Amino acid sequence: MKHVHGNEALNEKVEQMSKKLKQAETKKIQSETELNTLRKQYTHVENEIKAMGIDPKKAEDEIAKMDKEIESLLAEIESYLPPTA
Repeated sequence: MKHVHGNEALNEKVEQMSKKLKQAETKKIQSETELNTLRKQYTHVENEIKAMGIDPKKAEDEIAKMDKEIESLLAEIESYLPPTA
């Protein structure tokens, strides 16, 4: 009888391990799918940036440059407005 009970515990452990393996395989497939989606999005955004005539590697610098230009223009516009009472 003891041997049968040991087999049940062993079978249960194997079944649990099998479930964990299937979960891991599912997670791997989901992760690969998400990675592929992110790669496609990255390529799409990169192409859009290139279409704007901007080197994607310099995009952050371009954004900072544009921000400064906007701030300068806003300051200039504000200087033309009459002071508030």
